[in-house]
Amino acid sequence: MLSKFSGLKAVGILNLLNDDLLATEQSITCALAGEDLALRGKVKSAIEKLRTVKRAIYDRGRAHGLCLWPHTSVDLEKAYEDARRDIGTPRRVASSITDYLETRPIRRPARTTSKPETSAITRFGYYPVTDLPALLHEPLTTADGQ
Repeated sequence: MLSKFSGLKAVGILNLLNDDLLATEQSITCALAGEDLALRGKVKSAIEKLRTVKRAIYDRGRAHGLCLWPHTSVDLEKAYEDARRDIGTPRRVASSITDYLETRPIRRPARTTSKPETSAITRFGYYPVTDLPALLHEPLTTADGQ
């Protein structure tokens, strides 16, 4: 039984293999329908529906063939460099992540007893690494960890 998913799977498999065997409408039709003219029409119709209605496969443009994503390729190095140029590199990570650290007390089960209703409260203090030398000479705060 042929379904539109057969064409989608065929495109995906051919995309994964390499660019030597392109996932063209002709190669997909040949692979799924062979010489059966009625089945060839159904395959072509399914491919067209996947391309235009469902938008599940895309034309690769100059590279020719079909693919499962809208662009022929992504240059990850270029994308990383573009993002780094646009956003910049933070000089101090600590100041960037402070808003995401949990500072309120956390209730956790106590390890000294087997009673599940017994728990302890744990508090942590977070400091940038540049502050560590000064903190070594100060008394510890009420936090359980720093």
